[in-house]
Amino acid sequence: MHKVMSGMSWLALVGALAMQPAVAMANGDHQHEHQGADSLEAAFKNGVVEGHVGLYGQYQKNKEAAAPGDPDRFGFASGSASVTYETAPLHGFSLGFGAWGTTRLDERNSDDRNPPNGDYKDAIMENAIIHNAFLRYQHDDFGHLTAGRQEIDLEWLTDYIQGVTAEVEAVENLELTLGWAKRQAVVDFDEVSEHFALMNESRGLYFLDAKYTPWEWLELNPYYYHAGKLFRAPGLKATATLELSEGLGSATSGQFVRASTHEDSGLENGDFLWLSQDFSYRDASLGGGYLKVDRRGTGGLESFGDQQPFEEGNNIFTEDARTWYLNAGYSLADLGLDLGLLYGRTRYLDTTSGDYLREKELNLTADYEIIENLSLGVIFAKVSHDDPAESYRVLKTLLQYNF
Repeated sequence: MHKVMSGMSWLALVGALAMQPAVAMANGDHQHEHQGADSLEAAFKNGVVEGHVGLYGQYQKNKEAAAPGDPDRFGFASGSASVTYETAPLHGFSLGFGAWGTTRLDERNSDDRNPPNGDYKDAIMENAIIHNAFLRYQHDDFGHLTAGRQEIDLEWLTDYIQGVTAEVEAVENLELTLGWAKRQAVVDFDEVSEHFALMNESRGLYFLDAKYTPWEWLELNPYYYHAGKLFRAPGLKATATLELSEGLGSATSGQFVRASTHEDSGLENGDFLWLSQDFSYRDASLGGGYLKVDRRGTGGLESFGDQQPFEEGNNIFTEDARTWYLNAGYSLADLGLDLGLLYGRTRYLDTTSGDYLREKELNLTADYEIIENLSLGVIFAKVSHDDPAESYRVLKTLLQYNF
């Protein structure tokens, strides 16, 4: 992301503080139970409305300017709102529609100082976007089928897609998510795409994700992604969650995925490994992990989204990257305050120079529930790179109300 402003309006103070973990807080985690309707009128009358109103800002200070005369400070502050409406099911069918709007409140550098777009437009490429527009069929014993624009959050497919997905829960202890996505857009506080762009030159992406829980403490998550003339990637993630003693918990996770690329893709075969171990004791948590990328790269796995522990994580998926990290957290439940800390280092191959470079990152996060549904999130990230021009500090804040 980019920059903020000295002498910003009061919103810049809000805009000088938040980050993604706090940012993630807004993206529609509310789930509502729909009451079935027996007529079209009742379906619309008994529909569900949800959304948000938010103020967001970010400020970035680079260690060095990219070139003499270029700015080394960037930032913007913005206001946003979203509304999504879904009808109550009628014979199992429902309609959903949602829109997201963002407006610029301030920015550090306009397009003359940060060409061609300026700080705000570099991140928020479209002020208004239809992010949900779907037809859904629900069946009590099957699950549901959704066609159109919708939110998705899988290991290697995230944000909003335009396509078809099915979530199947017909077998006990097994959840299947499968489908095809043709277009994709990012719609969030710190980034909004210009439009729903074609994926893989209109060939799209096929995906299958299964979560099987043979025992309460173990989840097996095999998955498969197929992007025609780009890659095919089978993978497996396993998570063991144990209660070691009263108040003491352990979560152990391992994931490996291999991408076989098409000869016309211009990419080489690659793979990715992620191991993590976390402990929790009452309101505190402590953990860490290790991530490894094949010397040839990931095979394009992260092209359509990814999951990773860092706020920035600029080179986690670069060729021959080795990353370790440590994380800690503490929850002050009585105050509605969650605190987090993460520190790690990535060593990766710079394919241009042939040298190995290092990047360190520190994340500090705070999430405060002011009142029910109203929260303030703050994230600070410091990135230290072997190349001073790639080193920077960034502060992001988000004040939001969900309804």
